[in-house]
Amino acid sequence: MSEQQMGATNGRSPAQDPFNEEDFGTFMKSMVDETKAYLGAQRDYYVLLAADRTAKVAGATVSYVVLAVLAGTVLVFLSIAGALGLGQLMGNTALGFLLMGGFYLLVLLVLIFLWRGGMRERFTLDLLNTMHDGPK
Repeated sequence: MSEQQMGATNGRSPAQDPFNEEDFGTFMKSMVDETKAYLGAQRDYYVLLAADRTAKVAGATVSYVVLAVLAGTVLVFLSIAGALGLGQLMGNTALGFLLMGGFYLLVLLVLIFLWRGGMRERFTLDLLNTMHDGPK
């Protein structure tokens, strides 16, 4: 290599020159392609993460709804049996249903008091934990 060529590239061959336009263009194209691939992979990751968390919450919700329906059905039958039993004890079936209704009104008032006293925050926190960690 002549001294003039070496002086122009500070002692490096054109292939080693970091400011060589052809190498820099290839580098930039490669960097843009890698950045696009990285951003696409990140987007796919977050889509999968959102789908996973949504599935966890949906699964937990379905199981809670099924449990609530079954518990409600059992409660209805127990309530009818209790009201009929109380009515038979008192000699008046209507009075048995009235007492059972009063009992449920009392339970409702207690639940409203508990809900306002912090049960709502615990329920919300449990739902958020389910979204983050999955059901227990």
